Amino acid sequence: RCLYVNCGPIDTSLNYYNKKVESGLPGAQLKAFDVNKSFLKQLRKQAVNQADHTYFPNAPMRVDQTTGIDQFGLTRTQIQQLKDNIIQGSGRIIK
Repeated sequence: RCLYVNCGPIDTSLNYYNKKVESGLPGAQLKAFDVNKSFLKQLRKQAVNQADHTYFPNAPMRVDQTTGIDQFGLTRTQIQQLKDNIIQGSGRIIK
């Protein structure tokens, strides 16, 4: 499994959310939270392009760079690292 996250501008997430809602995705929600900057720097450094991900399956994956930077597909390892780096109390539901 892969968790896709946007660490860039909120407009990118809003556009993606709106497309999913328009296509009929049930129960869609957009949530935001703050993470330690060091985690984002680590993602940027370790991420590989989607085409190269088969060669580096444990690396975070850069996704859809055409709509914005800092969009990643996270593996189970990075999902746990993300959870460990969320700033407690910063979570919020945007939509």
